[in-house]
Amino acid sequence: MAVRVSIFIDGSNFYHGCRNALPAGTNVDFARFARKLVGNHQLIRVYFYTAVVRREDGEQRYADQQRFIERLNHLDFFQVKLGRLMRRGDTVVEKGVDVNIAVDMLKYAVSNAYDTAIL
Repeated sequence: MAVRVSIFIDGSNFYHGCRNALPAGTNVDFARFARKLVGNHQLIRVYFYTAVVRREDGEQRYADQQRFIERLNHLDFFQVKLGRLMRRGDTVVEKGVDVNIAVDMLKYAVSNAYDTAIL
């Protein structure tokens, strides 16, 4: 019996990590990335968590992110889950993403939806 694997990706942390570690302009093939992580096990679902860029923070950034989210939503096994951005003084902070990841990991574990989680 194959091990059932679910992947939970914090989109903002993933993006910033890639931006710091990979050459500029490198695009990640998320379907291939997920297959590589899972190996010969059974991929159940990839959950990608991110906060939506606000239009007032840049129409182009908003449009680019919307296209990116749409592409992810069309990949097999992928589901995008959205948090929100809130202004706190001069900075913008992500709200709801970390809690959503933790809640979903527990919820799906309790319902026996996967055997192994990759965060």
